[in-house]
Amino acid sequence: MRIRTVESWAVDLQLAEPYTIAYETVDSARNVFLRIETSTGIRGYGCAAPDEAVTGETPERVQAVLTEVVEPILKGVDPLRLAKVLETLREPLGGCSSAMAAVDMALHDIMGKAASLPLWRLLGGFRDRIRTSVTLSKKRLKQSKNISHKARAERLYFLQAIQC
Repeated sequence: MRIRTVESWAVDLQLAEPYTIAYETVDSARNVFLRIETSTGIRGYGCAAPDEAVTGETPERVQAVLTEVVEPILKGVDPLRLAKVLETLREPLGGCSSAMAAVDMALHDIMGKAASLPLWRLLGGFRDRIRTSVTLSKKRLKQSKNISHKARAERLYFLQAIQC
């Protein structure tokens, strides 16, 4: 099995509930999706969620790195040699952690599909569901209370409050 194609694209995702953190109010996120296809037809998917204030990367930069740097390196490579592939990318990516994360996810996805196992099982997981969190802004207390009640009704118990 070898990597045949590498493709990336950006998508603007609207958040169900905007939130405010220290430096901005967020109502959407531009994510960069990655699809790696192998010679056997297996497709692995990854996603990068760059935030310039957090990772120092923009979605445009991540997409350019995936196209200009990652794609030529990955074509023809064995995707099941995950550690070797990631090590090969480390220096050329020069700290572009969002692009590395997308590649890592896509390669793990390929590994799970090649083994005919869901990734959570391949990695040793044993739960059929996990807890997640909802970020609340303290800036708008009434709105945050409504969100927390809705989250509780949906059985989301971990709430993260951000002081603004």
